Amino acid sequence: MTMNNVRGFSYNPMTNTLALTANFVKKASRLGTTEYKMVLQYQKDHPGLEIVELKKDNEHKRDTVTYTRMEQTIKLCRDSEARMKQYKQMRIWAEIQDAPFLKLKAWFLNNYANYDSMDDIDDEGFFLPKTKAEVKAEAEEKAKEAQTSMNDTISENN
Repeated sequence: MTMNNVRGFSYNPMTNTLALTANFVKKASRLGTTEYKMVLQYQKDHPGLEIVELKKDNEHKRDTVTYTRMEQTIKLCRDSEARMKQYKQMRIWAEIQDAPFLKLKAWFLNNYANYDSMDDIDDEGFFLPKTKAEVKAEAEEKAKEAQTSMNDTISENN
């Protein structure tokens, strides 16, 4: 099997980064698979290679953002009254901007980046919103853990 038939990875020569999907990592962790051999070859060919998790394009999910969805999400937060007050102020501000919905949507996605995650509900049923920066930091931490795990697996098999 040629490496051209393998999917689930992307190499960026500018940053010397190999991005792998979760499914690819799973396959690459098995000794002798095409994915395993490919990762070894990339590590050999590119000293200092950084391996990160390749994120799927979830833009199609973002199409579900509406004024109603924003308000419903905010009402699920423990401090919903203060958050709703802020939302209403931002909505007034957005109305005097070009493309008001897009301005408000950008604010919402920056402050409620995990609005579509069922994992971010506390024991009392309140939604725990995360900013875009918090979500990004968590993703980077998971990618580091995946890279460490893959490196450990590769080291054990060498």
